[in-house]
Amino acid sequence: MYIHIAGKQIHYIKKADIFDSARLENLKKKGVKKLFVRNEEEENYLKYLDMCLNVLSDKNFDIKKKGEISYDALVTDAENAEKNLETEAGYAGVRNRVGKIIDYLGSDKGALKSVLTSAGIAIDDHQHSANVASLATALALRVGGISPREVGDLSLAGLVHDLGKPKMGFTGAVDMNKLTPQEKKDYRKHPERTLEILSSKKYITPLILRLVNEHEELANGKGYPERKNLGSLPLTSQILSLCNNVDNYSQAKQIPPTDAIKPYFQENADLFEPDLMSKMSDILLGK
Repeated sequence: MYIHIAGKQIHYIKKADIFDSARLENLKKKGVKKLFVRNEEEENYLKYLDMCLNVLSDKNFDIKKKGEISYDALVTDAENAEKNLETEAGYAGVRNRVGKIIDYLGSDKGALKSVLTSAGIAIDDHQHSANVASLATALALRVGGISPREVGDLSLAGLVHDLGKPKMGFTGAVDMNKLTPQEKKDYRKHPERTLEILSSKKYITPLILRLVNEHEELANGKGYPERKNLGSLPLTSQILSLCNNVDNYSQAKQIPPTDAIKPYFQENADLFEPDLMSKMSDILLGK
């Protein structure tokens, strides 16, 4: 394993060494939020994650650890999304892992909070996508009336909604107030760029494509790319847009999502349905 420090990947632990929990906790206390493996080790790591996800159905397993495992799996799938989507088998693998996390998020009122507590403030696009996917999944389950297949599509859309953004030169949290007029115009095209990446994959569902296209739409035509009104947006699109905006706010203000929800709603009460915002607040607080 490697740690990224001062622009370099520093070799931290050898393949044969034991990586005990005390060592991991020490890294977390130092603010380390990411470890890295070589590309050739990626397949082994994915197998390891698949094995770990099986504990999510164990009612006796520590909920904090379940949250960490779920979050790590989501971040890894967000990092590898474009590569995994190259084949139908890779796509099926992502759906399978996401399915286990969906079951976990629906099994316990404190499940989402355990995931987001592990996550904290997203430090890059992959962690942001993992946060959005977990938020959207939990909110869809709380709202109800959304089929299991649609919840799965919503989770996957959360993981891939920003795939096109870094290809346009935008990474991490983007402050629109600091962009030039041309940069703003370009940035508002990132949903379209993501669609270009996804639309050639026959196994990507129409719902995922629609969700990606509408994830920046807001009430009163304040969003983009089509400046749609809230009433014209399906519930699943409203959910993804809300979760995306809450986590963007969390990044911009450097406040964990669980703490960001109250000030976000106070500042943006007109952008989403009050009932949806209330349910979001409840699940973030573990109610």
